Amino acid sequence: MKINKDLAYGAYALQKLDIYEPESDAIADIVLVHGGGWWQGDKRKEDELASALVAANFRVAAINYRLANGATGENISHSTD
Repeated sequence: MKINKDLAYGAYALQKLDIYEPESDAIADIVLVHGGGWWQGDKRKEDELASALVAANFRVAAINYRLANGATGENISHSTD
């Protein structure tokens, strides 16, 4: 399995993804979005599931995303650093 970590897909610091790839051609692509209600969580918690899917010959992208305040829905990850 080949893993590429923390690839940027947007301007915000949290907009990063990890790509998990099987050794042979993948039969399909899967995007894993971690739970957390859009205000908490991290893509790293999907590592075990992503590895199992790669073992079944899928290519997997596990993503992080900008987070919001759980009470107001306001974006709390303004930084582009």
